Amino acid sequence: MFCAFRPSLPTLIAARALGGLCWGLAAVHYPTWVNRYGPADKRTLWMAGINAMLLTGIVSGYVVGGLSRAMGAASWEFLYLTEGLLMLGCGICGSRFDSSVVQVQATEGASEAEEKLPSEAESTGQKASLIPKELKALGSSGLFLSTLAAGCFQSGSVGFMLYFITQALGAIFHWSAETISIVVSIVITVGPIGGIILGANYLNSVGGYRNYRRANAMMAVCAICSLLSGCCLPLAGSSPIFYSIANLGLLLFGAAPTAAINGIAVSCVPEAKHFASAAQFAAQNLAKLLIPLLGGVVIDHIGLARGYHAVTIGSLVLYTIAACTAYLQAARQDAEEE
Repeated sequence: MFCAFRPSLPTLIAARALGGLCWGLAAVHYPTWVNRYGPADKRTLWMAGINAMLLTGIVSGYVVGGLSRAMGAASWEFLYLTEGLLMLGCGICGSRFDSSVVQVQATEGASEAEEKLPSEAESTGQKASLIPKELKALGSSGLFLSTLAAGCFQSGSVGFMLYFITQALGAIFHWSAETISIVVSIVITVGPIGGIILGANYLNSVGGYRNYRRANAMMAVCAICSLLSGCCLPLAGSSPIFYSIANLGLLLFGAAPTAAINGIAVSCVPEAKHFASAAQFAAQNLAKLLIPLLGGVVIDHIGLARGYHAVTIGSLVLYTIAACTAYLQAARQDAEEE
């Protein structure tokens, strides 16, 4: 709100940084809360709901902001002020929740004793390590690391597309800003949100994300389908219909495993679920920074259309490799438990 009243580059950067910091402090707890307190038969759907609502907010902001700016209906300062007021309202409403709404009865078998298990160093009287035991546990879990990588490349791909898709469409089809805003809004709304909901419904029907083998199998298949859709982008030529279908398939299949990725990450190492959520959140947002940053360099060197297609397909290749690796790790874990 201060930035809206005193617009400048420093206040804008400060507002973005402070807003991201405060959002991150709260966001890391949402997946762990669902994983611990969500009903077993609906836990996966709850996890999907968090991501779907987050994406709905992003898309609605894109629609309102993009159309307002394209049509000259509002300045960015007014839109930023509106965003600040909405966030303030959400914060006030959230602070008024009754404690019984949040501190519900746990549905897992975990007890307080499990939550406060002494560290190995404490139990043996040795000096505690500088590296928390939770991070060591995460680092030794191949399933967590490969799932984390899949989430990073998934998030980075989406972040890159959100940054450059409007420019790419303008360069390829020479559409007006209004047309691009409408087309992108439809594709982004139907693709990722539809994919998240459909993927969660399927996963919920086969036992939820805690059925690691089935969940990772779905992730691998969806990643492959997303990659194939991405490979169709440069082949679509100058056909807006085929290009839109390829983008729709890319986003729908790419987003379908979202609930699985977030759920597996916070549950596969039970003693480090809060660390896992924080690591996942930080890594995914770092990927959203690095992939668009590196993608911009590629675009500057080989051109907008070619660079957009190359970076999109390249990040989807890495997403597919990570997803298939996660499946192999889940299959090996199942075999060891048997």
